[in-house]
Amino acid sequence: ITDEKYAQIAVTHCKKDIVEKICSEVTAGDDFVVVSVYGAQENYILSGTITAVETAKKLLKKEDVIIKKLKLGSGLHSFVMDDIVKSIKMYLEKIDVKSTNIPFVSGAIGQTLTEGEVILASLMQHIHAPSHVDAIVSAFEACDVIIQVGPGDWLLPLFESVFHGKTLYTIQNLSDIERCSKELV
Repeated sequence: ITDEKYAQIAVTHCKKDIVEKICSEVTAGDDFVVVSVYGAQENYILSGTITAVETAKKLLKKEDVIIKKLKLGSGLHSFVMDDIVKSIKMYLEKIDVKSTNIPFVSGAIGQTLTEGEVILASLMQHIHAPSHVDAIVSAFEACDVIIQVGPGDWLLPLFESVFHGKTLYTIQNLSDIERCSKELV
């Protein structure tokens, strides 16, 4: 998957039905554009072939939205990733994911999960299915403490803007784990 064939854009301040309609209209043959991330507060990431993404961008500009070109490399979350899922499936199936009392929030369905097999299936699904950040945010509404495990900390600014007064942590390395453990004990 290279930036010679694929592109991504962030779209802000656009209604979901408009984004999905444009993606559907633009997709034809081998050219496609899909919503790969349903963000919170009318934000989306669109992924697809360069031609289709550029066409979608032109149509979206008529809707008076904010569009930003993104670096390709993460968040494809579409059928483009199907071959990758097939390649790693046999390895992921060897992992014994235990059930947990602390809920795992699935990015693919935005629901809390506690059964090990369901968590593993959700992780595989998340590679090639759209990410639903909007639902992820809703899943944390009742939580007092939110811990995002890396790589990256892209959810924290969103949580800070939506949830005032919640304790937020990001875990990127061992020192983050140690700091978080000390503060939470």
